[in-house]
Amino acid sequence: MIVVQVFGDRDERQAEATQEAFLAAQQANPGSQVLFDVRQAEYNGPAELLYARAIRSGQGMARCKVAILAQSLDSVFARFWRRGLIETGHETAVFVCAQEADAWLASRAEADTLFLA
Repeated sequence: MIVVQVFGDRDERQAEATQEAFLAAQQANPGSQVLFDVRQAEYNGPAELLYARAIRSGQGMARCKVAILAQSLDSVFARFWRRGLIETGHETAVFVCAQEADAWLASRAEADTLFLA
């Protein structure tokens, strides 16, 4: 598993450096699941830039499962990342509990599976 933790206000330069390091690690370990811990991250810039960063990251990643660990389920930071990663083909879910995120990553269950009787 690859764990990425981000802290504080996320400016473009800082985010680009983090993104490059993550993509290198993820491409070197393409079978790894990802835990993206954004509980202590803040973003005060335009939503469009955050979404574009998520899309760029998703396009550069080998397909995988990504658990986003956020302070709350309605975290704007987590929601934009989830949307961008899903739109680029990654199974992605947002969690507020680290144990639940770990369990989901370890499972083979599809997040969006719908069972009809």
